[in-house]
Amino acid sequence: TNVTATLFYLPDAIRNYFGDGRDFGLELNYAIEDVPLGTAGSVKNACGAALKDTLLVISGDTLTDINLAEALEFHRSKGSAATLVLTKVRSPLEYGLVITDTGGRIRRFLEKPGWGEVFSDCVNTGIYILEPEVLKEIPDGQVFDFSKNLFPALLKKKAPLYGFLAKGYWSDIGNLDQYREAQIDILRGNIQVAGTQAAPYQPGVWVGEGSEISADAILAGPALIGSGCIVSAGAFVGEFSMIGDDVRIESGSSIKRSVIWSGSRIGAGSELRGVVATSRTTIGPQVAAFEGAVIGERSYVGERAIIRPGVKIWPDKQIEAGAILNDSVIWSAGTGKSLFGRLGISGTANMAISPEFGAKVAAAYASLLPRSSSAVVSADGYRVSRMLKRAVMA
Repeated sequence: TNVTATLFYLPDAIRNYFGDGRDFGLELNYAIEDVPLGTAGSVKNACGAALKDTLLVISGDTLTDINLAEALEFHRSKGSAATLVLTKVRSPLEYGLVITDTGGRIRRFLEKPGWGEVFSDCVNTGIYILEPEVLKEIPDGQVFDFSKNLFPALLKKKAPLYGFLAKGYWSDIGNLDQYREAQIDILRGNIQVAGTQAAPYQPGVWVGEGSEISADAILAGPALIGSGCIVSAGAFVGEFSMIGDDVRIESGSSIKRSVIWSGSRIGAGSELRGVVATSRTTIGPQVAAFEGAVIGERSYVGERAIIRPGVKIWPDKQIEAGAILNDSVIWSAGTGKSLFGRLGISGTANMAISPEFGAKVAAAYASLLPRSSSAVVSADGYRVSRMLKRAVMA
């Protein structure tokens, strides 16, 4: 199978992982966008004008087991120029609706409707089957989208545009909530995925080859533990947890509804609830992390730190022992338990010390002053100092 991946964000990371595709049974090529061209523009950029065969387009953030052969058969039987693969969802408000007639021909598109406008629960999956002539409708080198531009244009021209209502599992895992929900669906058996080498360990729990599970550890399914893991005495791995390969879970730690990527270490007595910890993260002893928190790869979280719900820690960050994180850590190298050191507040300009940070400190200080008070703000001659002064005064 010949596959071309259109890439813009972190292309090297994707190419390094998938290579030429042989390990996945594919002949894999890459098309890199120097500037974003939209969903349709990127496909035109990847295929060029010489395409002669029917084209299958699949969004990269889709998890599905839809039978694509059935969709292709439908496409050809209808003589369709473009076929959108559709699925039914419980709550269609977050998606664009597609209205078809009884034969499957598309009559109307409705983007993110209110409940009073919902006449269908069929939504666009981001999977398309296109004939080569359709690409001629896509301008070269311009931002052009399938849903916003191409398909409405084809509908206006009365081109044969069809929707195929597919059976099977489909999830858009383009955000963290849906990503976690997809992990739960896998554990529930709603979709079968390839590449899992784990074997049944106890009812509802699967464990990979070479993992060491203490007799005093507690496992509650559904849960999956990868290969080469160590789960120490007194550790608890609870329902809807997905543990990657070579993860060490130390004594007394408790993990529920969390996804732990390969090579990570969870310190003794730590509690993770609804957390995603990515590759090679180290979580110290007695850490508490809550629903929706994400810890970037190679980050270190110190002993007794608390990570509040929804906080995201970008890769390669150092979180000091005892820190309480209420906001995401993006630019700075890390965060400590105290803002004020021996020389006051210090840090790297435009990273730890930014205009936004200066404004927050000023607001906190102002909240301590009596009403109608005045404050004097001064700065030295450095540009950064003047920048912070303006932020504080704002």
